[in-house]
Amino acid sequence: MIGFANVGVLSRGPAMHRPRVQPRRAKVAVKAELVQKITGEELEVELNDAELPLVVDFYAAWCGPCQFMLPELEKIAAEYDGRVKVLKVDSDEETDIATMLQVRLTRKAERL
Repeated sequence: MIGFANVGVLSRGPAMHRPRVQPRRAKVAVKAELVQKITGEELEVELNDAELPLVVDFYAAWCGPCQFMLPELEKIAAEYDGRVKVLKVDSDEETDIATMLQVRLTRKAERL
């Protein structure tokens, strides 16, 4: 499972002298054949019946770093096609499974 709880930024100089940078949001569509978005129930089935190793990414639509991970996940899915299954679970939509697995996303990532 891949998760990001906190993402930090290295800075130079005092905070008051740094320009305020707005986060850039990646507008990348999930390619169904490479990275499959699934529900919590589907994840439970996959975990019980998986014949291949699973890479499960818990993400949120508002999380910039989560969106930037998608191209990397697609590369992994393409490189290990047929040997690894790459899945995504929206932690905002699937709160029960995210809570059970103790997935925590923080809005600190939004300030990057």
